[in-house]
Parts: sequence; C-alpha cells; structure tokens
Amino acid sequence: MDILLKWLGVLGGVAMIIIGSYAIFNPEVTILSITLYIGIVLLVMGIFNIINYFQKRKENMASGWILTDGIVNIVLAIILFSNDFISVNIIPLIFSIWILFLGIQRIGLAVDIKKFNLPYYKILLVIGILAIVFSIITFIKPLIAALAISMIVGITLIFYGVITITVSISLGNIYKYFKNKNI
Repeated sequence: MDILLKWLGVLGGVAMIIIGSYAIFNPEVTILSITLYIGIVLLVMGIFNIINYFQKRKENMASGWILTDGIVNIVLAIILFSNDFISVNIIPLIFSIWILFLGIQRIGLAVDIKKFNLPYYKILLVIGILAIVFSIITFIKPLIAALAISMIVGITLIFYGVITITVSISLGNIYKYFKNKNI
C-alpha cells in the first residue's frame, strides 16, 4: 500500500510538471481555464448572495447591495462563460490592475518603513516602481500579461510537481528505512 502511495505521489508530480509545461506553452488555454474557474466562483457567489438577500428580507435585514452584488456576479459569470474573446482579454486586464495596486502598496509601505529609518525601504520602493512599470506595460500590451500569467501558473505547477515527486520518494524511502529497522 505504501509503495502505491509513493508512486501515486510521483505520478501526481509528473502530471503537475506536464500540465505546468502545457500552461507555459499554451497561454490562451491557460487564460481560458482561469476564466472558467473565476466564472464558476462568480456564479456560485452570485447565487449565494441572492439567496442571502431573500433570507434576510424575511427578517427585514436585507441590503439592496447584497442583491445587486449577486446579480452583478451572475451577469459577469454569464459574460465570461459566453464570450471567449472577452474572457481572454479581461483576465490580463485584471492582472495588470492587480500588479498596479501591488506596486502602489509597496511604495506606500516603503514610505512608511523609511519613517522608521529601516534600510530595506529602498528595495520595496524599487519593487513598487518596477511593479507599476510592469503593470503599465501589461495594460498596454495584454498579451504580455497573458504570457506572464501562463508562465506563473506553469512554473508554479512545475515547481510543485518536482516537490511532490521529491516528497513522495523521500517519504517512501523513510518508510522503508523504519520498516527495515522495525521501529
């Protein structure tokens, strides 16, 4: 049984490496997959918010914002599900805006840290500026953002695939060691 678990871990790791490599070399498919997952989350959250609104309405505690949020989430999910062109273009835009806010936040943090005379504020400042520059580039050229997302997803999957294989083999060897020692 333990050998089976070891090899299942190795196979899972190999699968992650293959999927990660596929993600790197097929950015459009990666973006569409991410969009599908986001669409599912939006749909579920929209349904949840609408149900929540009607339950709270019975108690006179309903907020129109909850209902509005639910409807908007469902509409966005339908848009993402129905139009691949919009989907492929909106995810890189969201990525660009996210990187912009991260850059602004890093610069703000650097300013705060500088007030305490800590030396590493310059690193945060540079990272923040680079993030803002990268976000502007990816906003102007969404293809770069799509490639970056695919690279991040792919590299992460490959990294975790290697880790999974290593852990599976190591745990299998550790188990074998203790089994032979009768510990």
